[in-house]
Amino acid sequence: MIQGMQGLSEGNATVNSVLSRFGGHDIQPTAADPEGSSPDAGPTVGICFGSSTSFLVAGRQLAEHSTLNRKQSIAFLLVCRQLDLVHRSEGANSEPIPQLCQFVGGEGGTGKSRVIEALVELFARKGISNRLLVTATSGTAAARINGITIHSACNFSKDASRMAVGRDAVSDGIGSCTPADRYVDGPSRTDWRERDLLIIDEVSMLGARTLWMVNEQLCRLRGSSKDFGGIPIVLFCGDFHQFRPVQERSILLPSTAISWFEQDSFKVEQRRQHDKAYALWRRLTTVVMLDEQVRAAGDPELRGLLTRIRLGIQDQSDVDLLNGRCYQEGRRIPWESGITVVTPLNRNRWNLNMEATLAFQRQHQATLRIFISDHKWKDGQPTEEEALMILNHGDDSAIPVPAVFMFVPGMPVVVNHNTHQGLKLVNGASYTALEVIVDKTFPGYRVSANTILHFGPPAGILLTAETTRDFHFVGMPPGTILLTPMSIKIECQRKRPWQRHDVTRKGLPCTPAFACTDYKVQGRTLRRVALELRGTRTTNIDGKMVPSQCDPYSLYVQLSRCPSLDGIMLVSKARERDLVGNKIPADMAAAEARLELLSRETVEKAQSWLDG
Repeated sequence: MIQGMQGLSEGNATVNSVLSRFGGHDIQPTAADPEGSSPDAGPTVGICFGSSTSFLVAGRQLAEHSTLNRKQSIAFLLVCRQLDLVHRSEGANSEPIPQLCQFVGGEGGTGKSRVIEALVELFARKGISNRLLVTATSGTAAARINGITIHSACNFSKDASRMAVGRDAVSDGIGSCTPADRYVDGPSRTDWRERDLLIIDEVSMLGARTLWMVNEQLCRLRGSSKDFGGIPIVLFCGDFHQFRPVQERSILLPSTAISWFEQDSFKVEQRRQHDKAYALWRRLTTVVMLDEQVRAAGDPELRGLLTRIRLGIQDQSDVDLLNGRCYQEGRRIPWESGITVVTPLNRNRWNLNMEATLAFQRQHQATLRIFISDHKWKDGQPTEEEALMILNHGDDSAIPVPAVFMFVPGMPVVVNHNTHQGLKLVNGASYTALEVIVDKTFPGYRVSANTILHFGPPAGILLTAETTRDFHFVGMPPGTILLTPMSIKIECQRKRPWQRHDVTRKGLPCTPAFACTDYKVQGRTLRRVALELRGTRTTNIDGKMVPSQCDPYSLYVQLSRCPSLDGIMLVSKARERDLVGNKIPADMAAAEARLELLSRETVEKAQSWLDG
């Protein structure tokens, strides 16, 4: 079957005209424009600020109209006060003012994004949105705040740098720029020097090496050797009790905190870069930790459980609470209710999504199309076993294209690749799949009354979501966006001992979203969720393969996605080992405790001028 896929044509000419319209000059995504206005955009703050209005005065008015709570207002107004100092110092004879480096933290659901939204609104109303740069550590997080990834903002690619510098960079995920990347033209430098405020959201996943790279780029782009290139205000937002960086080390800890077994992979240059990033992080001494829970405000039991997990004091009574309220022996997953399953294991996710897609097809009595991605093998043909194994290996963090994509009209999907960031077609973004555009090179074969099989990917898939509501692309239905196939090289790796040949897979970089990994749901609110509180490995206990202990960060992220215990279902019974004594490392807890102390100091000082 895979041999029959070789030498097939690359794509479908019928959609080329549509694809060509995705050039930057043709795209005017009003929904992603923070300064735009739409009569259907919902409630907005109807305040206009003149250029003579101070930022602090304007900020007070906006905080009141936006109903920010006390600590949200403090975090917001600290930036407003600094903006007044920045703009007063722009005169020829003015003394330079100290840089404000601020962190806004707090558990999930306390409204950190509302502070960001208020700042975006303030800059828009003052007519200086060009002076604000809103970023996040992932495409999904950036899309939620109408921003871009910090990698894109600083003009470097994590994937490209891995390939550029080879194996030494892989352990930390970021490499150096190419000579072409280092050139900065005059207009670009001018634009960067006009920036007053840089925001980076979801900083729990900002690795030390990435932060070092960001700083190097900012210094280059702004032509300054000062920290962060001398940007007047740097604002980090996030919750360090959520997921840590992937293949990097946390900015919360110094290089001396690296455990001994990791020392061999921690080179001298990497240590220097880590220490610089750590020093940059320690500059953020203006801290506001938000603590007014909004997401789980209506469920004191869940709120108490999450608090105990953050403090690391959960006990057997919490195991009993979860099993009593959320687990029922033999209960099936009610896919028809729109529930989302969260699992840390990709293999479980692949199987659950297959089960859910079939259930969705039955529920809607629709046609199921199965697309087998195109595979081209390097250096000879695979054995039958290898070919079958690669078809059984779906998408993961390194492979955005699944081997098999099952499609039913109206099903939820999640995108696996940053395709069009300005249009929010990014890794982790959720959509409803309306229709596929069949590639004539891969015609369908009806294998049953309501199932059609294709030995290759479609030419494209039409997606819709709230973020596409105002999109109008020529030749496409209003409110839709087109996702097309991509090719990804799957190289032989030690974790796939059965793979003997490199292979290139071509298919859609998306997958059904009935089941997601725990990483994919960070930052989201889910009304109904089924959780698998397990680790990503298995251990042999008394001859039986048993899932390892749930990661403490995954434990918190999973349980904090839902507003109520009534909306949580456990796929398998909660075990004592997954809760009792399962807490984050002591040095990370100590670093978080330091932030709480800094927050108390910051809030206390702010009260004096806020109430004055």
